[in-house]
Formats: sequence, structure tokens, C-alpha cells
Amino acid sequence: MQTGVMRLSNYDLKFIQNIHLFTLQQKSITTNQIALFDKLVVKYERQFKKQNLSLDLLQKLDWTTPVVQSDPIFTDAHISVIDGIIHFKSPYNKNFITNFRKLDYNPFVWHKELRRYEAPFSTMALKILVHLVHHFYPIVHYCPIITELLNTTHYYDSVKYWHPTLTKVNDNFIVCATNEHLNNAISNIELNDDLQTMVSLSEYGIKMDDNLLEDKDKLHFASEYIYEIELSKIDKVFEYLNELKCDGIYFSGHSLLIKKDLKDKAGVITANIHNLSDTPQKMKTHNYKFPVVIQFSSMISTLKLQTHGIKKVIKIVNSNPVDIK
Repeated sequence: MQTGVMRLSNYDLKFIQNIHLFTLQQKSITTNQIALFDKLVVKYERQFKKQNLSLDLLQKLDWTTPVVQSDPIFTDAHISVIDGIIHFKSPYNKNFITNFRKLDYNPFVWHKELRRYEAPFSTMALKILVHLVHHFYPIVHYCPIITELLNTTHYYDSVKYWHPTLTKVNDNFIVCATNEHLNNAISNIELNDDLQTMVSLSEYGIKMDDNLLEDKDKLHFASEYIYEIELSKIDKVFEYLNELKCDGIYFSGHSLLIKKDLKDKAGVITANIHNLSDTPQKMKTHNYKFPVVIQFSSMISTLKLQTHGIKKVIKIVNSNPVDIK
């Protein structure tokens, strides 16, 4: 593997060279090094075959160098809190590092000389680390402080709803995971599984329990303020809008040909139809009880649409393949 007759990645070749040097100098090899070496043998199986070396033969070869059990500190992940700082140390894992760096609001900083990540202690920092680390390391060790803190969360293992959700319990409709401010805001809304009620609740960020409606498409339409749908399925949307007594439709963006076709389809409901420019200020939504925007682009911010009384934003996508001749 070191003589140049095989093509190894730079990282793999460096590992092979290091393990060779290690066995010569230390006169031993660790079980963790052997496990990684075995993976490389499988990885380069096709190249070994070209050298007339079978995988079965290679896996049967014994190590003449004494084998030492790897210390868990080098094989497992470790999370601890020392003087208000979270320390995270783990074996190198490229996939973990890639995903760890992509995390939003990640406060951890890599300290090369200490070979560990550190971040000021906070529940947010601990949460994003604990949630991710178990996807890449089968064994994670916690210090007593973190172990005690995590044990307090077992009380919530059986909690089903973490976001405000409309559900039905003993034939009564209730909103779970709510608070005093949200309760006051929706106090004038009669809770039921009516489509109009669900749309009204969705404006407050309240989700719907999947068990409420058999028609899941209608449920998602009602419970999402921004609803995305394929162009080929737009007929369903007009059925729902008709049921909601939609009286104003604003079309935004895309070609006149597609827009004309949609306007013809929208004719099935008694609603006033408008072309929407990039200036929502010109929208006279106060004339309507249930105005919606059918949108082909994201040029207009959702926040501006909400402040102008738009009840729902319907985003049209077209995933049909295009034949290029």
C-alpha cells in the first residue's frame, strides 16, 4: 500500500505510513488502529485484487506486533463542563465535522493545540451538541454535571406536543403546548376541525394534529400559512379556496401564458383577481375577507404580505422535466 502500486487518498496513505512507523517505534498496535486498517482493506479491495491479493487472505493474516486495547478516551466521544466551559473531544470523524460546522448559531470553537472544541456553557450549546453527537458516535461519555442535567429531562420523554397544536381529546378540541398570550389571542375562535378555523389558527403558528383529518392534503393546506404545491395539482387549491369562500386572489410573477391558464381555473370561485406587482403597498386587501397570494417567485417578503392582511401564500412550483432537443 506504500510502494506506489496502489492509488490511495492522501489521508489514507498518511494513516498507513503512520501506522507502519508506530509499529516499528512502539512495538505495538491498538485495536482502534486495527479497526480502521480493516476498513481500508475493504475500501481498496478492487485494487488488492489487481495485485492478486484476495480480501479473505488479507483478513486472515495475523498481526505479529502486540495488540493493545485502545483507551476509551481515544475511541469515544467525551463531553464535560469545566469552569463554565463545555469541552468536547472525540475521534476524527469527517462526516461529524461537516455537519457540526453547518449548524446554525454554533458557538463551539476548535482549539488545535488541545484537540477539542470549546464553548461557553449554555443550554443551547449543550443541546445542539448532544443532539448531533449521537448520530456519529455510538458511545458518548458525560461528566457528572451534564449527566445530572440530562437526567432532569427524562420527565419530558413522554411529551408529544412541543409546538402549539390543535388536537382532540375525549371529543373536545384543545390547543396543546400553548401559553397565556396565545390563549388570549385565540379566545374568540371556536375550536373545531372546520377548514376556516384551521386556517385562522395557522395564522398564529398553531399546527394541526395529523389525526384530525383523513384528507391530509387539505389538512396541510389549512395549517400552513405558506403552502407549496406543484403546478399540476393546482386544481385542488381552488377547491379549498372555494370552500374557504376566498374573495380576492393576487397573482405574482411568472409568464402571462401560465398566469392566464390559472386565472381561467380560478374562475370556478367567485373571487376578484388581481396582478400583484413588487409593491404590496398597492394591494387593497381591506376590501376582502379572505385574500390570498398565488406566487411564482419569492421576491415579495412574507412579512410584508402578512402585514397587508393576506390570509395565505400559495407558492407554485413546477418539477416537470424539460425536454431539450
